[in-house]
Amino acid sequence: MSRIFRLLLIACVLGLVPVEAVWACPGCSQVSEAVGRAEPETVKAGLALSWSVLFLLGVVGGVFSFLGVYIARTVARLERDSEV
Repeated sequence: MSRIFRLLLIACVLGLVPVEAVWACPGCSQVSEAVGRAEPETVKAGLALSWSVLFLLGVVGGVFSFLGVYIARTVARLERDSEV
């Protein structure tokens, strides 16, 4: 099994982690449920903020993943070229 395939497999498995695992803690979510009845706009804004944070984390993860793969491929190519 190639190294890139293993890394891709690990990334896919980690991508299957349920979204609930990264939501707010029970104390925070209970507060939002109580506030949600009185101020639904506040809860909607909080949910939008949560999704925006998750999106930004995904973007940062994607950028670092791309850089890691790029660096690994470049190093492998340089090592292969130096052997010749």
